[in-house]
Amino acid sequence: MCIRDSIYNYDTYIPSTDQPIKLAVYGVINPNVDPANPVTDNIKVSTGPQGSLYYYDDNSAAGTLTVLTPPGWVPFTNCTSSSLSSRLEGDYTFNITPSINIPKTSSQGALLVDFPSQFVVPNKDLTCTTTNIAYSLSLSCTIFRNRVTITGQPKDYVGNLVFTVAGVDNPIDEVSTDFLFVRTYDGINKKVVQRSFKNLDPFTFSFTYPGPLIIVNDEEDIYVNRGTQTQDIYVSLDYPSQLNLTLKPTSSGLTILPYTLQIYVGDLTTTFRVSVPMNIPDGLYTITWATIGDTIPPLYTPVRKTQVHVTKLTGLPIYMDPFNTIPFGGWSLPFVLRLDNGPDIGLTVIVNFQTTYNGLALSSRRVEFNAGEVSKNFSVNSSTNITGAFVTGGNIILSLDGVNKDIYTLPTTSVPFTTSSNDTTKPEIINVLKLNTTKTTASIFIKVSEPCLIYYMNALSGTETPTFQEVKSRGPPKLNTTRSMYGNALVDANFKVTLNLTKLVAQTEYSLFLYLEDRGYITNSFIYNFTTSDRSAAADFSLRFLQSTLTPVERKIAREAVAFVLALQADQVVEKKYNIQTSNTRLLQDITALTRATTVLSLQIVENPYSDVYPSPRQVALILNNRTSQLSARLSTLDTSIQVTAADFVAYKPSFPNSPYINDVGNNWVEIAGQLDNYGWMFSVAGLANETTAVPRSFQVWMGLNRSNYALKFGSTEVTQPYSINKFRIEGLEYNTSYYAFVVGGSAQPGFPDLMDDIKVVTLTFKTLLGPRKPHLIIDFSIKAVVPGVFIAIIMILLSL
Repeated sequence: MCIRDSIYNYDTYIPSTDQPIKLAVYGVINPNVDPANPVTDNIKVSTGPQGSLYYYDDNSAAGTLTVLTPPGWVPFTNCTSSSLSSRLEGDYTFNITPSINIPKTSSQGALLVDFPSQFVVPNKDLTCTTTNIAYSLSLSCTIFRNRVTITGQPKDYVGNLVFTVAGVDNPIDEVSTDFLFVRTYDGINKKVVQRSFKNLDPFTFSFTYPGPLIIVNDEEDIYVNRGTQTQDIYVSLDYPSQLNLTLKPTSSGLTILPYTLQIYVGDLTTTFRVSVPMNIPDGLYTITWATIGDTIPPLYTPVRKTQVHVTKLTGLPIYMDPFNTIPFGGWSLPFVLRLDNGPDIGLTVIVNFQTTYNGLALSSRRVEFNAGEVSKNFSVNSSTNITGAFVTGGNIILSLDGVNKDIYTLPTTSVPFTTSSNDTTKPEIINVLKLNTTKTTASIFIKVSEPCLIYYMNALSGTETPTFQEVKSRGPPKLNTTRSMYGNALVDANFKVTLNLTKLVAQTEYSLFLYLEDRGYITNSFIYNFTTSDRSAAADFSLRFLQSTLTPVERKIAREAVAFVLALQADQVVEKKYNIQTSNTRLLQDITALTRATTVLSLQIVENPYSDVYPSPRQVALILNNRTSQLSARLSTLDTSIQVTAADFVAYKPSFPNSPYINDVGNNWVEIAGQLDNYGWMFSVAGLANETTAVPRSFQVWMGLNRSNYALKFGSTEVTQPYSINKFRIEGLEYNTSYYAFVVGGSAQPGFPDLMDDIKVVTLTFKTLLGPRKPHLIIDFSIKAVVPGVFIAIIMILLSL
């Protein structure tokens, strides 16, 4: 048998008797030999380059082994663990009956326990105990390379022995382990006296995660060069978080940003970065994670340790594209410098012209990459106010400065540029295409006629067209109710760009306002309308309880328990209003007979239109079938024998049997009356007649806006009885003023009613009454006999009335 091992992480080695190479090889199975001749052949030791069969030195007679006779069998009766949860600690209890003495500690006797390779236990001291005082009153034990060595017995011992090894780190993953082995050891003779065997004592364990996983970087190692900072590294969950959690990373030598990571209810991901100083040694580092804010006992599985490989490479590339032609009187557009990973502290690119160029100026002479930044730019501007000839081209000289400059390299230190006559062509939109939308995101592809810079504002449909200056300066918006978001994008020589819009709302119409600015400062505009993906319908489902009735407090507790188990906000779980069922109505189809008093609670789950991380409410409701233990722990009378079934809320649009009308008017309010032919809601807004010229759309009335998304006075009422007259007020109006009121109806779908079509919006007109008359203050100055000071007091009292 030939065993090869290699030594790494050294530059040179000078042979020396004072510093010999010591090589330890673990896990070698000793050979079977003839007991009459227990000595092995010679061990051969050689040195040479890695991967080569040629050697620098060779010793073919480095030593032999004298192999002892194999150990006998120690009956291994039982092995139990206090925990079979991955990533937690377990106390392992062993029951053995050695038939040959275990030597006392003073004779170097010991018990050895070998945990299989699925355990990754750090080398440390452990706590070991035994109830057999005849063996020992106090044991000592340590673990090294998954082998526990137990000592402390004052005398030799034979017979039944039960002992416990406490605080053993369980396997990291969900696994079924290989076999555990127990050995009795004679240290003086370096011999295992007795041992267990897998065919006679087949003790293995199966471990499962104690709860949901929090996964760092897909449980892959992280690689980062010293002097740099990684880009965002994701921490993810399999399902949105049920708790507000704080993750606290700890690592010696590394900087983790931020220092604590926040995960809120409903979050599926968060991010962090690893930043490495220039002077840190390269090698392997470990991040350990503490989870703060978990329940007791913990709901979530402990976060796996993260391995970070720090390298010491130099020459990290700085990327750049060719320089755009600079037109007379125009500019180059931004010249972008990009990094794979930003600096740990800072990097500066110094920018200079090779010589003075008539009419040209740099936007900046120092391009600063601050910690973690991966993209920066500068530009060249051309003036028309020059004397003499306009240059035809030249060179820009680049050099590096800053704390982290030594690890980066420029592809060139001289960037050529050319100039042209003035640009008189307007940039044009060739094509705009919606590539993809979700409930909260949209990808918009744009093709243009020439390189340019696109400034954009995304806002609710109906928003007034913003000015170029507002969009270029990223706001502020004229109205906060427009939900405006700003950005810009550089279109290079391929004339194409994709805008990735985020933080949108499901089933909402938007207008994307685009302004193009080319190298000649010529602008053009375009408006593109799109709609995000539809919301999912609310879900109807039921829970059965083994009690005859539920109090209002118990119903509230049930809703909150469902919301917690499903990681929903509390207001996303509501009680179904118009079809509250009990057991005798047979809402649950699989109930054929009830043997005792029960109550069925009908609930609904409302869609979250601000998130893409959840499946549909119906699918969310069905998750309860996999979380029965969690839910029943909070609802002690829950009938866990019933599977949860769920159905989508059936969408419908109600109608007005008769047109809504103005029922009454006050000096600062109006009362509107109307009917619906089904359960649902009525919504209305009121706007000044001299400012309201266009009928708002249904969704705008529901949101309390006018056609241009200005906020209006708003009122609504729930229709709990179809065809009944429902009255509601809009308040806060001005006295003696003419108004338009717009009324629309929607379904009873919780959270987001199905609204009538836009053409069904009803317009009403009214005028508020005169306001109350203010009383006149009359002061009679003819009063002669007044006690000093009283006259002023009377005036003050009258003024206060």
